[in-house]
Amino acid sequence: MGFFGTFLYTGGTWSAVDPASVGEVPMPALLVAVHDSDLAFVQYLPAGPGSGTAYLG
Repeated sequence: MGFFGTFLYTGGTWSAVDPASVGEVPMPALLVAVHDSDLAFVQYLPAGPGSGTAYLG
């Protein structure tokens, strides 16, 4: 079994978060989720327009 983790960067600090509570993210933020050590997604959530998601595998 690989590594699983969801991390949030906001307010100048990183923190581990529960994936079930990701719906309420303070903006601006950067959300990184790693699934089974080989798949990750990075979500950029600026205060204004321009959000996006990148899938890495």
